[in-house]
Amino acid sequence: MPRINRIGRNTIFVLIARASELIAGMVTIALVARYLGVEVFGRYAFVMAVAFVLLPLVMWGSARILIREISIDKEKAAAFLSSGLILNGLMAIVSMIIITLILFIFRPAEKTIIFALYLAAISQVMLVMTRTFVNVFIAYEKMGYDTLITVLSRSLILGFLLLVIHYDLGFKAIFIAMVVGNGISLFLVFWLLASQGVKPGRKTQYLTYLFRESSPIAISSLLAQGYMYVNVFILKVLRDAAQISLYQAPQRIIAPLLMLPGSFLLAFAPALSRMANVDSSYSNLKSAYQKTLKFTFILSLPISILGMVFAKKFILLFFGKEFLGATTSFQILIWIAIPLFANLLLNFILTSMKRQNVLMVSNGLCFLVTCLIGLFLVPKYGNVGASWAVLLGSVTLFMANFYFVSKYLEPVSIMRFILKPVK
Repeated sequence: MPRINRIGRNTIFVLIARASELIAGMVTIALVARYLGVEVFGRYAFVMAVAFVLLPLVMWGSARILIREISIDKEKAAAFLSSGLILNGLMAIVSMIIITLILFIFRPAEKTIIFALYLAAISQVMLVMTRTFVNVFIAYEKMGYDTLITVLSRSLILGFLLLVIHYDLGFKAIFIAMVVGNGISLFLVFWLLASQGVKPGRKTQYLTYLFRESSPIAISSLLAQGYMYVNVFILKVLRDAAQISLYQAPQRIIAPLLMLPGSFLLAFAPALSRMANVDSSYSNLKSAYQKTLKFTFILSLPISILGMVFAKKFILLFFGKEFLGATTSFQILIWIAIPLFANLLLNFILTSMKRQNVLMVSNGLCFLVTCLIGLFLVPKYGNVGASWAVLLGSVTLFMANFYFVSKYLEPVSIMRFILKPVK
């Protein structure tokens, strides 16, 4: 009973944190889109696509491993934290080199794009390091700190963005606002964790172990981000910035919706890790898997239906008449909620069982399918073709990971959840 109460309390905290991210993210993207317009928003979307693709590189899949290891043995928290931060720093250097290569390949004419790319990368590095600190609180099952940091961070960025728009400070100032907001959050989470007696020290004996264990997750996450954003690059080469806007606008609304099931699963992650660690038969893990899979279908199906029916109204609400061409993309992309909600659970299950290696296979297959379909459809259908490519790639990802969980844990009838989700 105490464990159930703790999970329930932590779930509420994480839901509040993710809800604040969801609301702030939607408000932010709506403000930016209306402020910049379709053409310039396409440039913003390209910059952020590069930043989001590089995010898992900086993180290097360490979040789930840190939570898994610290939740099992809290005495190792400081050493794992130090190793995680050093890993983030090393990967940040690699990401900056990659950005330089991207700039060399695409050769953007506007210097503001170059400036914005580096600022966006710095902002993402700060965000990743903040999350590394927060992962310790999550492993300790103190999700209230996650809520505090998230609400403060999003409020700061949103506040700075409003100042940028009010004083019409321009394109570059948007990215400066991100850097300042994430920088303040990083300092605060360091101070909060230090006040709890956990500080990054000189011991980094788990750096190699963390890199090795995280590598399959990092590669699969890079492929996952790649499949979500590869069509931005295809659209940039084969079409124009306006098509990028019409594709990215609905995606930037839908992507934050993944925070909803992610909130529950994040609160449950330490318990999942212990279930997989102490029970060789995985009996408790099997039960949790079945119940949570049912929950994801119950949550995601209404979201997809409502999104498809009211797509035009959502586009008008968030972006205005200038973006009405994104309505069809929204109606297609909203259906990725079903496979991706379920896939979040499958990722957590496979990682808790230390089967994260297979994620490289599933995400690689997904990336390949998305690229091939995108290259075939984008030249003729533009943002609509890109949307179909991502949806079919999402279904491929779910099917592959569902196969692996069925193989290593327990076969489950998907039709039972689809046809009888409330039983």
